[in-house]
Amino acid sequence: MPSLQRPHGNALVRGGLTFALTLFTGSALAGWVLAPNLIANQNPSLESGQRAIHSILERAGDQAAAEISRLGGEAVEPLWDLVASGEWPQKSGKPDRPERVSEAHMASILGALSLLRDPYALDRAQRALASTEDGAGDRVTALHVLATIGKAEDMPLALALGSAPVGKLQRAIDFWFGKAVMGILVRDERGYASLAEAWEEAVSPTIEGTLLETLREVHTPESLELLMGRIQAAVDPNPAALTSLYRLAAELPVLPAGLSLTPIQRLLSHHAATIRAKAAMCLGSMDDFESVESLIGLLQDEAKEVREYANLALRRLSGRGFAIDPVRWTAWHRGEQTWWQADGRDALQELKSFDQGKTLAAAFQLSQHRIFASEFVPELVGRLQEGSPEFQVSVCQALGQTGHRAAVPGLLRQLSSSNDRVKAAALIALRGITGRRDSELWALADKP
Repeated sequence: MPSLQRPHGNALVRGGLTFALTLFTGSALAGWVLAPNLIANQNPSLESGQRAIHSILERAGDQAAAEISRLGGEAVEPLWDLVASGEWPQKSGKPDRPERVSEAHMASILGALSLLRDPYALDRAQRALASTEDGAGDRVTALHVLATIGKAEDMPLALALGSAPVGKLQRAIDFWFGKAVMGILVRDERGYASLAEAWEEAVSPTIEGTLLETLREVHTPESLELLMGRIQAAVDPNPAALTSLYRLAAELPVLPAGLSLTPIQRLLSHHAATIRAKAAMCLGSMDDFESVESLIGLLQDEAKEVREYANLALRRLSGRGFAIDPVRWTAWHRGEQTWWQADGRDALQELKSFDQGKTLAAAFQLSQHRIFASEFVPELVGRLQEGSPEFQVSVCQALGQTGHRAAVPGLLRQLSSSNDRVKAAALIALRGITGRRDSELWALADKP
């Protein structure tokens, strides 16, 4: 029995200040001098600077960030150095073990830089573009900062910072570049349009792989649409883009409405076996029941990879566990088409019956024929909130058997039902369709 209580607290990441605090630069803070105005007694020594900054950061995070930001542009460089090193400066003449900046203090530091974003912190990030390979740590820091403060208009800057190879720090650049792009997309939905607009000129092979993986990790319908646009625009499709597409599509609880799959369908006849195989997986992950016949045809492809991926796609679409057997799949498909013409259309009409018994009988009959789900699931979803709790429970169960993601929005609405049995049935159906945990489903239900 699933838990019918909404989880307490906020288990999901809602902000941009929770990125891992990882030290990527080896630069020490020897010679680091805090801006004079940061020090109450105007003493420029590192010891006084450390005491001053610690004093400010003893306050609550938002309060400390606001207080530091009031110092204006003079605060940016010392804060920048703290982000770069992750350590407080050592006291003069005391080579003690360096003290790491705590996660809470780093969040306040990044919060202050966010408040100083225009123009001070952005100007400092722009200057990092001029860093040579020897000074690539500055670009790492700039990307780290953009991961917290970046907006849609900063996407070209993030792309530029991530593009040039930097030798030993390349892994650090790649990591924080991905975090910067993700931070912008999560914080500002206009970032998708900004990235799409800049892609052709600004995205080099050096960063394309990281971008594709980041779009998958962002896990939104908008990232799927952006990937589709890139595949459609490409003269020669990128296999990595198709991989990101089918993985993302398989993970999303709901697919974007009105998405044209014609560009992917055309790739089933591409000259490269890898492209044909990955296109087959994309169509399976995107619930493209129209392509079932074409996928059956690919079971006789000369390439083993294509046959295997086409079979996996057919299993996902049909709910059947057949092996790579074109004869068996063809017989099954013909049987489904015959049933639809003889009985399926009548069952679809029964869904609209005022007799709830007939409606449920038709619903469970139709739910066994998943490839026609797009024909009947919308009608069945429309009846979710009708009738008695027993009727609603049965409709949830029938929708769960279809495995079709078009049922997800309606089932999520049922989590607001006053009846515990209805909520339980909706949770079980949602778990089966999406593969998500109950806590994740409650969070999806809370989204507007």
